[in-house]
Amino acid sequence: MKTQQPKNIIQRPSIESIIKGRGNTSTTILTNLHDIANALQVPDEYILKYLQFDLCAVSKLRNHQAYICGMHHVDLWNKPLRNLFHNLWCVQSVLSQTNWNLLNKFLIIRHLWTSNMKECKNPS
Repeated sequence: MKTQQPKNIIQRPSIESIIKGRGNTSTTILTNLHDIANALQVPDEYILKYLQFDLCAVSKLRNHQAYICGMHHVDLWNKPLRNLFHNLWCVQSVLSQTNWNLLNKFLIIRHLWTSNMKECKNPS
């Protein structure tokens, strides 16, 4: 007997970014932030806030693109976005039989933010 897959499995889009500058003065522009937010079915601002807390970086949102100061694009999928997708996929799998609405997603992401904020060290 086949195991039943959740109806709305989150698919991780490929990351598209542009790096300007070098070292601490570099800026990573996440050009497909909107696609990532759509995959998670949350507003763009949620992803940006999550990245700010998890990367401890200054981030700005312009034209559905994230501007992240002083970070390299490799860091984005290696830790914060991968973890966010994994955690939300697990929760969505469990809640696939119920109405997984925006409020539920917000509460889950807010929990992930606060748990990451505790580990976040302020860059000097």
